[in-house]
Amino acid sequence: MSASATLSAARPAPLATTGIGSLPHTQLEVGMQLALSVDVPYLPELPRREAAECFTAQALEALPGLHSEPSCRLTLDLEAWQRGSFELDARLDEADERGSVESFLPSASCEAWSPFLWEVASRRLTFAKVQCAGPATVLAAVSAGSRTSLPAPLEQQVVRLVLDRALAMARAVRAAGAVPIVFLDEPMIGAVRRASPAAQARELDLLRHAVLGLRNEGAITGLHCCGEADWAPLLRLGLDLLSFDATVSLQRLLVERPDVERFLESGGWLGLGLVPTDAKSEAERTQRLSATLAALEALPKALRTQILTQSLLTPACGLGTRSIEETERVFESLVASQARLRALL
Repeated sequence: MSASATLSAARPAPLATTGIGSLPHTQLEVGMQLALSVDVPYLPELPRREAAECFTAQALEALPGLHSEPSCRLTLDLEAWQRGSFELDARLDEADERGSVESFLPSASCEAWSPFLWEVASRRLTFAKVQCAGPATVLAAVSAGSRTSLPAPLEQQVVRLVLDRALAMARAVRAAGAVPIVFLDEPMIGAVRRASPAAQARELDLLRHAVLGLRNEGAITGLHCCGEADWAPLLRLGLDLLSFDATVSLQRLLVERPDVERFLESGGWLGLGLVPTDAKSEAERTQRLSATLAALEALPKALRTQILTQSLLTPACGLGTRSIEETERVFESLVASQARLRALL
């Protein structure tokens, strides 16, 4: 299978806009309205409504002993996990045996989930995006929350749980009538490059397994990393889409130009996180966005055209910690940037 068989069969329009995940809204209807206004509607996470909507907590919802604090920091009671782990293992085994992962769909704690599926079906959307924290990030979060090294059975259970959650969401979106675009949200994958070679290989193998499972479901499978990372191995994972903070990483990604070109030539797409989500002022956001757009415009024409033809546009990262007003300006800037880049095609 090519690096992007699913995208070669059906793909969004070049430079289509979408979002990463979290929004700052506490009113579900308002958050949904924004998440549905982009070219590729996406499932909004609303952590200010409920700590259980934090992206790592959502991915690990069924894990015994897990608690999500309002700051989105996870804590894990290892004794409670040990008491409940057998039951969760039995559920995971049953899902594997039957090929049925529906029991791992988001619960009512993800308040946008059911309304989102209803909108996907009623609007007859061609594409719909969901996201799930990836294995490297959830393992880091659980390890920090337990304040000790994780026992191997817990690590294995966490990885299985994340994959079944992502598979269940992909199947539900497809059942609602849309092609699922599933992002594995991996802000911690950058830490892998500082790990030992054995640890790096293990983390990449976990990601490769998750990517293969999702692509076998017919999902357009992406990975989002809003920090720095070792980009070359990620470009070789078999992803359909690699999403990154372009204001931080565009130039460093292009250092791996041969890998980028092979990725694009095999049908892969990029998710260009154009609009900064961590700027301290509107002036800083405007300056960084302008510099990124200028860097894209300055690329050799053939490479620039290929990148722009095979890219989605997003904010740099989630917006759950920002204000509603700032979030609205970010998406306004995204639409304006889309018009500027489309003029180059």
